[in-house]
Amino acid sequence: MVFGVNDKTGQVIGVNAEDVKKILTKVGEYARNNVEPPVLIDHSIETFKEKDILIIFIQESATKPVHIAHKSIEECYIRSSCSTRKASRQELGGLMLNSKLPVYEELHATKLKTALEVITALDFASIFKMLKRPIPQEIHEITLWMQEEKMISQIESDGFYITNFGALSAANNLNDFDGLARKSLRIIKYEGKTKVGQSKEY
Repeated sequence: MVFGVNDKTGQVIGVNAEDVKKILTKVGEYARNNVEPPVLIDHSIETFKEKDILIIFIQESATKPVHIAHKSIEECYIRSSCSTRKASRQELGGLMLNSKLPVYEELHATKLKTALEVITALDFASIFKMLKRPIPQEIHEITLWMQEEKMISQIESDGFYITNFGALSAANNLNDFDGLARKSLRIIKYEGKTKVGQSKEY
């Protein structure tokens, strides 16, 4: 999606900083709250014919079809030529056949968080220590590494979701993650060689 170009004439009119902020906020809300599953977006501001234009890239969703939130999958629309229309049953079937089932570890364990909230919730320092790697000094380097390891996923340029894998592998406190508190490690020490007798649980 390109903003800053007249739809009818193709003339480059450009966008200013306020326009960019409003557009990204609105598109981000749609991508996050108005469709299921949420879709990933990225953006870039480029200079074209001496004017700034905003380019928004919407990544293809692995889970298909993407449809209007809180409605059935039949509320799914596709782009055909220069118009948007409702997908037919045959097209829905084709989308579902090409859908990748969500992996549990990659599902979101939190609501959207800032980079600072992410590095506060996850004990990345201990992992770097175990890997015998120096801890990066910049926040964006840490979040980039976490994305590569699939501990977090980025929906917008300034927001992240912690994945189930990220929470289970590095949470400072697993009780901070809804539905994961009961998945903490449990160790039972038995006295003797059998389970009969006293035991201690940690």
